Amino acid sequence: MFASKPDDTPVNVCSAVVAQGLCCGCGMCAGVCPSQYLGIQFNAYGELSPCPQPESACSGCGLCLRVCPMSEPSPPTDRIAAELAPQWGQVSPDAVLGSHLRRLAGYSAAAGHRTNGASGGMGTWILEALLTKGLVNAVAAVGPGVIPETGAICGYRWCGTAADVRACAKSAYYPAELSRIIQHIKSHEGRYAVTALPCAVRALRLAMRAVKCLRERIAFIVGLTCGYGMSAFAAEYVCADAGGNPRQLNEITFRIKQNQTPSARVSLIRCVSGQGTDGEHVSLQRSDEAFGKAGGNRWFTRRACDYCDDAFAELADVCLMDAWLPAYLRDVRGNTVVVVRHSAVGALLDDAVAKGDITLADVTRDEAVRSQSPLLWFKRRLIVERIRRARKAHAPLPALRMDLYGDDLSLLETVYARVLMHMRDASPRAWLDSSKDPVAFRRRLRAPSLAAGLLRKLIRKGCRSCGE
Repeated sequence: MFASKPDDTPVNVCSAVVAQGLCCGCGMCAGVCPSQYLGIQFNAYGELSPCPQPESACSGCGLCLRVCPMSEPSPPTDRIAAELAPQWGQVSPDAVLGSHLRRLAGYSAAAGHRTNGASGGMGTWILEALLTKGLVNAVAAVGPGVIPETGAICGYRWCGTAADVRACAKSAYYPAELSRIIQHIKSHEGRYAVTALPCAVRALRLAMRAVKCLRERIAFIVGLTCGYGMSAFAAEYVCADAGGNPRQLNEITFRIKQNQTPSARVSLIRCVSGQGTDGEHVSLQRSDEAFGKAGGNRWFTRRACDYCDDAFAELADVCLMDAWLPAYLRDVRGNTVVVVRHSAVGALLDDAVAKGDITLADVTRDEAVRSQSPLLWFKRRLIVERIRRARKAHAPLPALRMDLYGDDLSLLETVYARVLMHMRDASPRAWLDSSKDPVAFRRRLRAPSLAAGLLRKLIRKGCRSCGE
């Protein structure tokens, strides 16, 4: 099916996905490639993508396309979820949250979990529990430190102890890919847990369907909600806006909690840049400043993210997210919404609640959905216009669940979606053309940024049901 093109060149993700602008950068293709033809590197726009290795040849086996979450022939998320249901337990189907057992909100009471975590510390608690209970031998999570293979300043690393897990506690809004992790699992027996964003969760499930040892060895997938993936340029922009050197960014830490911030939505970002005789430059900046503006305008996001409709990591055994709800926002220590799918995870949580190790309370389905309403507006409403524009341009698209999207966008929403698409496309080139100067960069995007801000205000005023 994927053997070759008319000129007998083998078809693989480089030609069928990357060249079409649909790569999400998960790295699964390189992790499973039997001929080691694929490697992962940063492209010119700060995105991790697969690329051919000079001393290898593509066999045309098509495995990379079978595990790619953005490859059109791959099975829909709903079908994979139905296959998982028997091992999860008595899950209830849900078109938004995905099939699940329960919805909870709260925090870990363990020392350091909540303080050092992104929200309520529940991700740290779950990963530590899986290790200490002997349910897995190791956990793959994203943490700080240079990844030699790609030069990334953070990425996936193995955690074998509670201390290792805690070192990976905070969110990392920076490209991370799974190829090294998958190669390790393939060559080492054991039971593993992997944390992942929705696109990478889907890639893991596709790989587990295709590769027996992965199916046998990956015991748990811990998912995190996601609205869009940002390139390394986003971190460079935050660094530069705070006075650092974006070309020598050594370290970036997100979600540093401060009691002085107005709500749990606002945290601090720490950047370390520079070297040599000039010394290091260390900065702290609020998350609602440069980073918040970049995210709100969809600067430095991948095209593939425009066509992902999975907000809640629907194929993960458990999904974690910030409790962006009025009852929790004033608590700057943070709280986590937990969507439980696997009964074994549910049992761990019940036992810990009974012992007082964690504090969790049931939340309604509507509360869980509402906690991520801006994200859902982007993924389930504005996606309609992005699909229309792609089809009008005869651009390739991944498999889509069209029955999940409404077709009643207002004119304001339609225009807003187009402005965001323009900024998504224009921002990487504008960053390079401005020589990575944040002031010059913003000047280049001033008109669409102002338009997006005005449209957001008008939409909030006239269509509050949109969820922003």
